[in-house]
Amino acid sequence: MSPTRSCLALLFVCSITLPAVARAAPPTLDAIDVSSVAVGDRVRLAGSELGDPSTSRVEIDGIPAPTATWTATTITAEDAGRASP
Repeated sequence: MSPTRSCLALLFVCSITLPAVARAAPPTLDAIDVSSVAVGDRVRLAGSELGDPSTSRVEIDGIPAPTATWTATTITAEDAGRASP
């Protein structure tokens, strides 16, 4: 390989860069607005970086809870409860 070709190959390899990967901050839960929850009750969650309702969900006792409001700092969800046996 001529000196010119090896220089060009070295320059090409050195100019490859990888894009930076942006990572979202993890959610932080500061407060839950109830001490106990009955079926049909609403629960208010307060914090920061609480995510996006299109890619996240709230669960109460392992059951997905419908949300009435959802922002980056507040979520209001309803306890859907379990069906009676």
